Amino acid sequence: MRWVHFFMVLALCVVACAPGSRAQESGEPKRGLAVAREHCAGCHAVAPGERTSPNPFAPPFEDMANLSGMTAIALNHLLHSSHESMPLLVLAPDEQWHIVAHILSLRRQERSPERR
Repeated sequence: MRWVHFFMVLALCVVACAPGSRAQESGEPKRGLAVAREHCAGCHAVAPGERTSPNPFAPPFEDMANLSGMTAIALNHLLHSSHESMPLLVLAPDEQWHIVAHILSLRRQERSPERR
C-alpha cells in the first residue's frame, strides 16, 4: 500500500512538472486586453485607469485584480461561472488565460516601506 501511495505522489509530481503543464495558466496581458476589449468591454471597464464600467453592476477589471486573495485560478473560475448579471462566455482556453493575465497586470503595486 505504501508503494501505491508513493507512485501516486510521484505521478502527480511528474504531471505537475511536465513541460506545458503550467502553460495553460499563463497568458499575455496585451493579448488579454485585446480579448477583453472584444468580449468584456461592453459591460466592464477593462483598460488600465478606467474606473467606471459601462454596466454599473459589472466591476472594473482593476477592482477585481485588487481584491484580496485574487489569484489566476480564481479569475479563471470566475470566467467559467455563470452569474446572474453576466452572460456565459465561451472563450478558447488561451483567450481565458490571456484575460486572466491582463486582469492580474492591473494590480496596484505595493509600495515599499522606504517609499511611503
